[in-house]
Amino acid sequence: MNRYSFVARMPDEPGALHRAAEIIKSYSGNINRIQYDRRIDPATVFFEVTAGPETCHRLKEDLHAIGYLQETLPTLGFLKFSVYLPHKPGALFDLLTYITGAGANIAYIDFDDRRSDPGRVTISLNVEESAIVESLLDRLKSRYRLEILEYDTTGERLDDTVFYVRFAQAVRGLIGSAEDGFLL
Repeated sequence: MNRYSFVARMPDEPGALHRAAEIIKSYSGNINRIQYDRRIDPATVFFEVTAGPETCHRLKEDLHAIGYLQETLPTLGFLKFSVYLPHKPGALFDLLTYITGAGANIAYIDFDDRRSDPGRVTISLNVEESAIVESLLDRLKSRYRLEILEYDTTGERLDDTVFYVRFAQAVRGLIGSAEDGFLL
């Protein structure tokens, strides 16, 4: 029996984790470790399973068949920008309509009308497709005063949560297979 690690991408719904455990159990696999934190990513689960090579291959096929198996982590692009909104009802709503319409997901937003620049909204987005960013920026720059603070398509400069995950993975590579529950 060998230990195998893999990443599962599950729907955010009741019973999804149970379904993965059912598949692993059906092949007499033993879950040695599971790492999941909804605050970091509501759909990604890291598994470590003990099973025979053929058994592991079959259970991975079943997980893949239902769309749970994820072979790689996508490289997320990061965009941080400030937009200057007019001080009127619905201004923030209109901005959020553009962001939602582009299919972008907000990782960070900061706005306070008591600051010296009361119309300034700072937003960070994590995006998988750079085309989304380009389309959104084209729409925003024609309507708002826009200041790009950071733009990275390599995945190196992400928000703190993703940074921690990547940092922990890099440290694990340096210290070997130490069984430290603090690291992923």
